[in-house]
Amino acid sequence: MSEPIIQIQHLTKTFGSGEGAVTALEDINLDIQQGEIFGIIGLSGAGKSTVLKMFEDIGYYCVDNMVEKLIMINWGYVLILFLLGFLTYKRKSLDALGSVVMIIMGVIIIFSAGFNWLLLILIFLILSLAATKFSKSYKKSLGEFEGRRTSKNVISNGIVAVMMAAFGGYYLSFVGGFIGAIATATADTLASEIGVLHQPRLITTFKKVEPGTDGAVSVLGTVAGMIGAAIVGICAYLLGIINDPVLAIILAVIPGTLGCFMDSILGAVFERKDLLTNEHVNLIATITGALIGILLV
Repeated sequence: MSEPIIQIQHLTKTFGSGEGAVTALEDINLDIQQGEIFGIIGLSGAGKSTVLKMFEDIGYYCVDNMVEKLIMINWGYVLILFLLGFLTYKRKSLDALGSVVMIIMGVIIIFSAGFNWLLLILIFLILSLAATKFSKSYKKSLGEFEGRRTSKNVISNGIVAVMMAAFGGYYLSFVGGFIGAIATATADTLASEIGVLHQPRLITTFKKVEPGTDGAVSVLGTVAGMIGAAIVGICAYLLGIINDPVLAIILAVIPGTLGCFMDSILGAVFERKDLLTNEHVNLIATITGALIGILLV
């Protein structure tokens, strides 16, 4: 038999160090012959994407004589994503450009991290849309029903998570950043949409203010935000993004809550004075949540 064009021996990958170290791959051996069709299958979280990313680290990028990165991509997931983008537009949850941006960001996540990572963002989207529709009539009477969201909303809430997903397969800390960013976006959205139903107070002075005031917080909104963040953490564990359920909840609730408070502080100090827009505030908040998530890993 001829020499294999790709030969891997004793491939091992460990995230972290010391007692917190997690071995993702252990003693992988592989020979691929010229012209051989080769695939990798396994359960979610088994390490398929990690294997391919390590192939890239040692120089196997292209097609023909090298490993093709697209080997793991299920284009059925991309089709589902396009269908979801169409539905969010038709149901007036997102405008046309917002749906397109959502699809582009989703495809990036599928290619870089996998469909299970995208599902976590879709869970955020479902929770956000449900919270927006909650008590719709009452919100309209207050003039606080936001309705259809734009591409600016999608980018400000999702771009940090996309960046974390792009590197999450290489560094465990970015997994924490990914969960923290999504938990922050979820907590902030639920706190805003549900908290408006309870008497809010300005976070900097604790004085009573009108519902919808930038920088306002409420007990109901804070609790709703923390519950939303916890749901993100639980789903991150169930989807195999992280294999420790306690750590998953910690990486969601703490960054999500603190990121949400950061959003309120920025709203009270800067957005009320028109020094920052709502999109700027959301972006900084998700960056804060991601950084806290990275530090907690």
